[in-house]
Amino acid sequence: MDCTDLICHYLTDGIKSNTKNHVGIELEFPLVNETAPAIELSVVEPLFEAVCGIGYHVVRRDRNGVPLKAKDDGGNVFTFDTCFENIEFAMASAPDLIQIYRRFRQTLKTAQEALKPFRHAIIGVGYNPNIVKTTPHLVESELTLSIAEYFREHPVKRRFHKDFYCMVSSEQVHFNTTEEELPLIFEAFTRLGWLNILLFSDSPAHIEQKQYLCSRNELYMRSPFAEIGLVGAQKLGLKSVRDIAESYKDICIFMRERGGKTELFWPEPVGKYFESPEALPEDIHQLDLERNIVTTSYGTTEYRILCSQPFSDSFVPSAFNLGLRKKLDMTLAIAREFDGSHDMPEPNERNRQASLGAVAFADKAETAELMQRLLAVSRQGLSERGFGEETFLAPLFARAHISDNPAIRLLRRERLVGAHAAYMERADAGEDIV
Repeated sequence: MDCTDLICHYLTDGIKSNTKNHVGIELEFPLVNETAPAIELSVVEPLFEAVCGIGYHVVRRDRNGVPLKAKDDGGNVFTFDTCFENIEFAMASAPDLIQIYRRFRQTLKTAQEALKPFRHAIIGVGYNPNIVKTTPHLVESELTLSIAEYFREHPVKRRFHKDFYCMVSSEQVHFNTTEEELPLIFEAFTRLGWLNILLFSDSPAHIEQKQYLCSRNELYMRSPFAEIGLVGAQKLGLKSVRDIAESYKDICIFMRERGGKTELFWPEPVGKYFESPEALPEDIHQLDLERNIVTTSYGTTEYRILCSQPFSDSFVPSAFNLGLRKKLDMTLAIAREFDGSHDMPEPNERNRQASLGAVAFADKAETAELMQRLLAVSRQGLSERGFGEETFLAPLFARAHISDNPAIRLLRRERLVGAHAAYMERADAGEDIV
């Protein structure tokens, strides 16, 4: 089997068959108990009853009958995807962000009202403050249990790494693309990953005596998945889909499906794995890539680097990046110009520095100027889309400083009211943007 061809198909088959001119959003948030570290699973049933009252239907339960996933007629999904400490709103793709946002906000407010009598809440932050104090409740899915098994085979420091899927939450935006544009989109958003981290960090945590504002990125990079190439930033300098495929050949695969079951094996680079007579072409779909930006089977590019935001800022990072994607040529020209005039480290190092709250390769004035240029481009792109989505950028224009991101604001509140109260303030849904 030609591994490069297999990876090319893995990257582009969905893109070639996608005929929708849509954008998609996925949002993950911590579910917390206001009065104790551990959540009570008894809240799950009334929570799903409430969302079913606004048009969702339970489509999956665990073996004990506990609901895990509900879906509405429009394709929007409300789910516990990995564990009961992290809930996901996977909003169906649509032509514009506005209609996605309104359904998300309706679902969020319904869920919060259902949780309130039980002193539980969903909180708008990228880090679950209670995971380190308890053991998360993993959902029963082949992928989740396989990943848990992988961690058992690759021991890690539990406090920082083992439960990071349950500990950190992200906002993911999906763009349409073409095979020709794919390398350009990968390049643009890889170059700008560090700026997105500075703007939208919302997972502050201490890791080995350092205060990270985006612990989400750092936890991924310290996980065993980083060692086998599944996480981190894309390489720069790739000019075609085939170049991307070649760059993936040293990424490891560690599971495959046989007889309806997931088999785990010692991680092996895909370039070597597909030389084995035991390998099947369909095994390529078990390559569990979670890099900064990836392609999906349903034909989009998914930008994954963003922390979940306070509810009042929901969709702000997605809108910002959607506007940049609309003006891809301008965005890429600005990013390349900036990188060419600075002594830039590799993307993963840029992101690490930004996760700590500052970068060594540019001063605050230069970074603020870059942000303002890109903000103007994003607003232009959203305005050209014609849906009024530029309204989502208002919180960015209102910022006094580039460093005034959600993580900084959360730490500021911690100093004033204490950590518990600061996190619980993030249960406030706030006013609708649109």
